Parts: sequence; C-alpha cells; structure tokens
Amino acid sequence: SIASDGTERRYPVIDNRVSTGLQLIADGVRYPGRKVEILHRVPAGYHQLELSPRQRDALVGVAALRPRVPLTVLPPLNPYTVLAALAGDAAGPLVDDSGEPESVPVHIVGPAMEPSTVTLPVFPADRRNRASALAITAADAEWLREPDRDRVQPANRPDRTADTDSVQGRLIEWLWQSEQIPEQRMAALTRAEDLVQGQLHRPGVEPVLRRLRRDASWKLVRSAQESAGLRWIDFTGWHPEAPETRTRKALMGMATDDAQVISGYGTRVLSMYNLGPVELTAELSVHDAAFQPIDTTKVLVALDDQPERAVYLAPQQPATTLTQKVGSGNHVLRIRLAEPVPNRFLRIRFNERRGQSSSVAATPVQRSYMLATRDQPLVLLQQGPTRLRIDEWRDGRTLVRYRTLGPDWQQVTIAVEPGREEALLRVFRRTLEPGKPVAYSRVAENILPPVAEPLWPPDRSARPSGPTLAEPLPTDLLNGTWSLIGGWVSRRIVDDEPLVPASAEKFATLGGAYRKFDARRGTYYYADGRLRLHERGNPALAGRGAITVRRPDWPLDLDLSGSFFGQRFDVSGQYETATTVRARLSRTLIIGEKVSHRPSISVFQRWLSLDALAVADAEQVDQDVFTNYKRDHRRGLRVGDRIQYRPWLDTVTYAEISAVSNEDLNVLDPDHLRLNLGVRQLIGDIDVGVRYSRFEYFRDSDRNRASGVQRLRIDLGYTRWLSARYGLQGNLSYEYDQNSAESSVYLLFSLNRSNGRYFRDFRTSELDFIRLRQRRLLEQRADPGME
Repeated sequence: SIASDGTERRYPVIDNRVSTGLQLIADGVRYPGRKVEILHRVPAGYHQLELSPRQRDALVGVAALRPRVPLTVLPPLNPYTVLAALAGDAAGPLVDDSGEPESVPVHIVGPAMEPSTVTLPVFPADRRNRASALAITAADAEWLREPDRDRVQPANRPDRTADTDSVQGRLIEWLWQSEQIPEQRMAALTRAEDLVQGQLHRPGVEPVLRRLRRDASWKLVRSAQESAGLRWIDFTGWHPEAPETRTRKALMGMATDDAQVISGYGTRVLSMYNLGPVELTAELSVHDAAFQPIDTTKVLVALDDQPERAVYLAPQQPATTLTQKVGSGNHVLRIRLAEPVPNRFLRIRFNERRGQSSSVAATPVQRSYMLATRDQPLVLLQQGPTRLRIDEWRDGRTLVRYRTLGPDWQQVTIAVEPGREEALLRVFRRTLEPGKPVAYSRVAENILPPVAEPLWPPDRSARPSGPTLAEPLPTDLLNGTWSLIGGWVSRRIVDDEPLVPASAEKFATLGGAYRKFDARRGTYYYADGRLRLHERGNPALAGRGAITVRRPDWPLDLDLSGSFFGQRFDVSGQYETATTVRARLSRTLIIGEKVSHRPSISVFQRWLSLDALAVADAEQVDQDVFTNYKRDHRRGLRVGDRIQYRPWLDTVTYAEISAVSNEDLNVLDPDHLRLNLGVRQLIGDIDVGVRYSRFEYFRDSDRNRASGVQRLRIDLGYTRWLSARYGLQGNLSYEYDQNSAESSVYLLFSLNRSNGRYFRDFRTSELDFIRLRQRRLLEQRADPGME
C-alpha cells in the first residue's frame, strides 16, 4: 500500500514464495520472498509517501527515476508532461507549506513491520478508514444492470482502451474488494473479465486477473428454458474445451490422436470389463511449455484398490511405458500427477494385448450440444452477476464468445447467426469454488558454484581509488534537533493600545531549544529556555513550549502552547511571574492551485503575579512579565483567518484578519481587530519579508475611547546547513510604529544540531518555505555541482 496526499494505491504481490539461495543475515526464521518491482507514478511537486505491507513483513527499496541532468525550472520531459502541455495544462499542483516535512530520496533495505518503520525515510499520509472504498460504487452497480449483450464495445460505454495504469489500477481495486468482502468476489471478477476482454497484452493486467480467477471455474449449463433439442458429437483422443487449454495444445504441438492428456489435479480413469486376462500397457510422456524450469515429474498409478505407486519421469527421459497384467472381470486404473504445476501435461496412451493381438484402448467420448435453429433460439434463465462462455461447434472447430450478465435473474437468448440454419451450442457459466486446489508455479533452484581462490593472495591493505557512495542522510533519525540561541532585542511595548506611555526595553538573550517531529503521530514538539540580561532591571527567565498536531485523519489541526516568564523585582523584593497557555484549532483549506486559507479559533489564559506597576518602575520589569494590557486581558478568544497566495514556489503573499475578545469571551463585541498584509520572498538561503499591520481598538470598560495603530515590519532571515549535523540560522527584524514614531529591532541567531534531520523538525510557524528549502538541500547533497 502506497499512500500519498490523501489517496491510497494498493499493489498485489502475485505468487509470492521463498527465494532460494538467499537468506537474511542474523535472522534464521524469515527468508526473502519474491522480488516485485512497482512503478508508482508521482505527479509534479514534492509528496509524502507511506509504504506499508498490510499483511506481512517486506524488504523495501525505494528508487526515483530522474534525469541525469535535472532541470529544476521546467517539468521533466516525458509523454505525460508533453500531453499535459498540448492539452493546455501548464500549471503544476499546489505546493502547500502546511507544516508537514518532505520525503527524502534515500534508498532503504529493511523489514517493514509497521508503517512507521517503513516510512522512516518518508512521512505518513492519510490513515483514515477507507471501508467505503471496498464497496462497489453506484456507477458499478448501474453498469451491472445493463442489458445482456455479447462483448462488443457499445457506443454509449466509455472507451475501455484507457492507459495501462488506469486498467491495472481498477483491476487491483476490484481484487482488493474481492479479498476483503467475499460476497463481492463474483461481481468483481465479472467486471474485471469484461474490462480486460482483448486487453490481456497490457503490462501488469494478466497477473492480477489470474489472481482474481484462482477460485473460479467454468460450469456447464445442462438445462435450457427453450431449445430445438440435443445433438451428440463423438470425440476420440484429447479435445479440451477451455480456450486457454486449446491454445496450449496448439502451441505445444500435441496433435489430436487416440491418446488422452491430463494436467493440474485431473485424474485419468480407465474402466475395463475383461472376459479374460489382458496385458495392459500405458505409454506416459510429459510435455512442458517452453522456457520452464526443468525438474522431475512424479506420476501416481493405482489399479483397483491397490496402493498408488510412483513413476518418475526425468528431464533426460520424459517418456516411459508401464505394463500391467489385468485379470478378468471389472477393473479400474487411475493415473494422476503427484505435484501438479501450471503448463505441464501428461500424455497417456493405452494398449490392450490379448494373446497375439493388440489394440488401442480408446473409447470415444460423447458430448451433448444444445441445438438452436432460426425458428427456435436457445433460451436460458441464469442468475447474475456472472459471465457466460458460449461454445459453438461449427465445421469441425469450436468458436467461443462471451456474454456478461448483471445482477439478479436474467433471461438469455442465443440466436442463430444470419446465413445459418442451426447452431450447436454448449454454454458454461463462471462459478466460484472456494477451497479449490491451486497448482503453484514451479521454482527454479540455481545453485551457484563457489568462486575459485585467486592465483595469488590479494593485498588487503590496498584500497581502490575512485568515487564512493554516500547516503544523503545518516541512518540515525531518532533524535530531534537541538539549538543554541543568542540575540539582542530593543523594543517598545507592542501589545498595548495607543496613548499608553511606551517603555523602552533592551536586553541580550542566551539559551537553548529542542525540536522533535514524530512522523507516526504527525506531531511536532518544541521547548526552549532563555536567560534575558536587561540593560535596566534584573535578569529574567523565559521558557516556551508547544505541541503541534498535523494529522490527516483528524478533521482539525491542534496547537497547544505555553510560556513562562520570571524576574526578581527590586521594588517588591519578590520574584514576579507570568504564565500563559493557549489552544488553537485550525485547518488549511485549498481554494485553487495557488490559493489556500486557514480559518482558526483560539483561546488563551494568563496568570500574573503582579497587579499594578508604577510608571516610573516600568523600565525595571520585563514586558512579558507585566504590562497594564496583560493585566486587563487575562483571558480571551480569538477568531481569524489567513488567506495565502503563492504565485511561485519561492514567493508567498498573505492576508490575515482576526478579532480578539475581552475577558467575557464575546467575540461579537471584541476588544480589537487586527489586519496583516504581507509578502515573503526566498532567495537562496535568504528570505525577506515585509508586513503591514493595523489594529483597531474599541472603547470599553478598560479604554476611554477607540483608537488605531499602524505598524510596518521588515524581516531578513538566513538559514543554511553546513553539514548533516550543524546548521546556522539568523533573523533580523525591524518594526516601526507609525503612531508613536518608535522603532523596535530584533536580532536572533542559533546554531542548530541534529543527526541528518535538517528541516524535518521545524514548523512553518517558525520557518517559511520548508518544502522548497528541503528540496534544494537534497538536490545539492545529491549533486554538489548544482550548488
């Protein structure tokens, strides 16, 4: 199962068996199975893939087919992009920086016990319940109700010669339905056989159809509602009725004579009534289709109630003759294959010898055909859904056609073709035989001879020169990302309304942070701790933590955050603190290929140890510990929306609007409204942003009159990974308040350390263009010359 972008594709492993000559190192219980290569097409853009074997462990290797010289500006040149361009579809899919990391093009080989293990180098996608996908859709049911017809493409039916991927994909989904819901097996098989009629040459179609048919067989319809009677035809020798068996007979050159042929689990029974002793000889010969593994054939022979005896036919001598003396009276001789395999046939020819004369022991076989004439067609009553195979004996050969029946009981009329007076017909219907023995394909066991020792001892100290293969990422991805943080801040009060005296605040900060993304749970974890050394006032402690959940199987995204600030205040002589917790629910909704928006609702609660602060002491207290605005707004409800437009992958324009309530949590009578308009541009490792903000504060019990605030902010960021373990990150921000003509400056830098995780642990709220940064980073590490 490969899940990506909310969709899931399943790929069956047909005829899985142990691979001979291979073993897993340090694992004596499990063995490698059959190697299957799956071609999974991924559209333009970066995608998150989850590979998961649903039933048993698997060895998984992932490889991406890419141009030797990639062009990062234009889409890859292949038939699909050419057809899309000719159709006028020049726009690529939306690349949404919604906070989920990108997959990485690494090669892995390892057992996949759980989806989380399989997706170590990639990331989880939709795990929602897809039980609805197991049911046949309404369109499928409507198709099954169409009138009975021979398999000629109707004019009102869609073209069934679609691309190979579409045909194989529908077959796989029907196979999944039949295996998950046994009641739908016949409906799925009926649809599949109708779809691939004349399309078995398409790659990947025949194996899936063969698995759908593994319990299916053709059952002769022996009664009719109306017919012109029965007619019997005598056949001598081997005359198979199944079209696939008749094809094999012709290709393998087994001419029709007085011999009989068995295959699979069939048994050849010879019944005799002898008036005297008879010497019976049976000529046995094995016929295999070409290009099959060569092995010995075991044949079991039994006379009457005697135990079966084994006869072995070696590849060097595929034929033998058995002689058996049989007395007078009734006797039965049975011959069968001990271990049937596909495309293996046993030819049997009996001879009887009585005294000096011998004769071939062959009794003609009579087959009954239902007769249809021009005046009386053949009328059958059959229950669907199923398929009918209509065999017509005409001029010494059998002609075959098929008819598909919808659900419920159907009346089938088979008329004589124009220009003919009658038709001899045998009708078979598709049936299921659960528990039917299956003949498994033979296995070629190739024993490789050991490599001879060299003529001279090798120099083990010598090492070949040349390029070495390096993994894009280290294999240890279990740890998160650690950061050492430092910076300098000069700011004015930024969360208070106008007309409130602003206090200047300058401090240096030093601390550390830890980030971790749990791919299995779709959750980000963040925590930091910092020491602020103020120009005025005592040092302050600052701590933050956040849990961000981005799970596709959840209807909403969840953000939980908290902060703690503490500082010793000389005036009171106590350690003053401020604690805040926030919870937010949101969801990204796609409007178009380049436009998305994220509505959100959040609630916050503050706990402050200070209740009042003199104006003269304002510069002594950290603004995150106490302000008058925080005291008057200890709790609140925020409702907002963010609309984002991405004209290019490295450009983002956005608009945000939000309303924040007072402590009564009534957002219809808000404390203030906020509008943000901004644009961000990525240039290599540098990103530049400009944001305009406008605040409208309303008159209430804490404010004498309404007022407005306008601010302009410019951000300059630099982020670069020096190696798989170390990276640098710096941010410089300048904010100007138009009302007070005051400016604030923020300078922060960090040294990040992780074990090859790069941007995996970063949230989009911390860093923009995560997916594009990851893409460029991986391209540079895969081909350093591209940088």
